[in-house]
Amino acid sequence: MGAPAVAVSRSTMAPSSPPLSLPSSPWESADPSRRAFERRALPLAASSLVALLVGLFGSGAYVYCGRWAYLGVAVVLTAPSVLAPFVAPPAVDVGRPLRDRFGVKATLWLAIFGFVGNWFWSHYFYALLGATYTFDAHALNGAPVVAYLLTHVYFLVYHIAAAAVLRRLAAAGVDGLAFAAAVGGLAYAAAVFEAVSIAHFPGYSFPDVAAAVGPGAVVYALYFVVSFPAYTHLDTGRGGGWSPWRVAADALAATMAVTLLLDGWRVGIGRVYRGDTVVGGMRIEGGGGGEDARVPWIYL
Repeated sequence: MGAPAVAVSRSTMAPSSPPLSLPSSPWESADPSRRAFERRALPLAASSLVALLVGLFGSGAYVYCGRWAYLGVAVVLTAPSVLAPFVAPPAVDVGRPLRDRFGVKATLWLAIFGFVGNWFWSHYFYALLGATYTFDAHALNGAPVVAYLLTHVYFLVYHIAAAAVLRRLAAAGVDGLAFAAAVGGLAYAAAVFEAVSIAHFPGYSFPDVAAAVGPGAVVYALYFVVSFPAYTHLDTGRGGGWSPWRVAADALAATMAVTLLLDGWRVGIGRVYRGDTVVGGMRIEGGGGGEDARVPWIYL
């Protein structure tokens, strides 16, 4: 007689599936790569912000900076946040291709969004708020290169924090108009924080500070009413797995939406400050002011 048949269950034939990775709280993402990235990136970027706002602006040390010193400070404060997902990923991403790490995708998305914000949208600040950069700095298209760099640190803090709040609200069943109001409130809070946080730095000024913090912050909040929900839903739905091309396309779509909102404000409402029209933009420290003092598209 042959050997007795042995009943083998399906579960013993196939390797067991990895345990479901659940977030430790409804504030966090269920995606382990995203969760690990945001846990590390938020304190890292926040530390860079503290060093900038307290160490450079709050202490008054900026008075000793020239254009190269500003650039050096910006590189030192920005590099850890930009490079970490590539060279020092969290344990869950070790061995993963770069294209599959959420930190790489988030860095790409925010880099595109921040670049467009500085290259294009800075000029809405000049036209609508009368904003002027007066410190001596390298520039691209009339915006300081240091702004391109440090924007990434600011935006990391804003978007990770906002995504946590929006996930918590969604888990609590908040949706519709209440959810939209929460997005608007978070966007305005981020805009006001930034306006107030750089108040001790005279190299970036407004002709009407009250208008810049009030309706001017609404102008800036137009960035975030688009970007906060977009970042929160980055690489989610249908199993995630977005390619870098899709991430870039999503970032560019978000920038187009913000551009339409800003230009709608320019056409429909116009500048928000009172008094004579100010020629905003970027001017070299000690320059005579006016249109002729503006830095050209590239100034190195």
